[in-house]
Amino acid sequence: MSDLKKIRYTDGTTYYGKTDYSNGKDRPCGPGLYYYRDSANVVFAEKFVNYQPHGVFFEIVPSIDSFSVGSYNQGKLQGGHFVCEGLLHSACYSHYDNSQSKDGFCFRFFPNDDKGVLFQYSHGVLLNRCLIISGRGVYFGKCDSEYNYHSVGTCGFLDFNPIFTASEMFGSTYYARNEFYYQDEFCVWDYNSSTYFGQHSDGKANGMGGYVKTDGDKSVGQYDEHRKDGYNLAVFPSGTHFLQKWSCGSRHGLSFENFNNDCFVVRYYQNDVQYGELIKVLPYSFKVEFFKDNSTRTKTVEFPT
Repeated sequence: MSDLKKIRYTDGTTYYGKTDYSNGKDRPCGPGLYYYRDSANVVFAEKFVNYQPHGVFFEIVPSIDSFSVGSYNQGKLQGGHFVCEGLLHSACYSHYDNSQSKDGFCFRFFPNDDKGVLFQYSHGVLLNRCLIISGRGVYFGKCDSEYNYHSVGTCGFLDFNPIFTASEMFGSTYYARNEFYYQDEFCVWDYNSSTYFGQHSDGKANGMGGYVKTDGDKSVGQYDEHRKDGYNLAVFPSGTHFLQKWSCGSRHGLSFENFNNDCFVVRYYQNDVQYGELIKVLPYSFKVEFFKDNSTRTKTVEFPT
């Protein structure tokens, strides 16, 4: 376990993590976390550049009951991002361009309605086609916002029943609090091929955290005794990112896979084995292809004219 230092700032912000000593002071270099006393917000990040979170991160905003994982580029959202919004009773998995605008596929969860909707953005502009998943049904739709959409035709039916449950978004509820227990709850472990940063207990990764591998693969989410448990965001150097539901180290539940915005795949796992068909959605046209495995296409459905 790496030696970590605590830095307190005059505005009440506290940093705890790896540091670099330069110009007579310790400076954050990450992995580490920032705790903002006034807001009680906490940001765990892969590293810090110019005091800004950089790389994969986990962020808690207690005032709006928001939990998010994703990628920062010196404090600016870029790439895959998943946020669970408790006060809105919804969650959103999206992609951001280098100007912090939504760009490409965006999947919004509506747990109260047990429904999910796939949208597409072009550099901050919402396009008017969408795909609605409600129960086992998949429907083509038109939209003018993420909350105002309607069906324009049936696309097909799934052989599994997706369940969008708010309580499963990030496993056990976690809040920042005053006198945050940095030494007891946050650690950095360096392995031969990866680094873990995040919560721990009894010498194991427990709670929210992230893994960064030397080959560039990264993941951030919920862990239970080093095993992925709950929703986890995997980020690859190619720009591809997956949001997958895990249980005790095995994929179990929904999987949403954004292949660098070239296509979006929804599938379902049971005990690490794909169950039923997957659907592949192509951008702009919103043409949908059904596969019974990764290569056997069973049908293609065009967006209705």
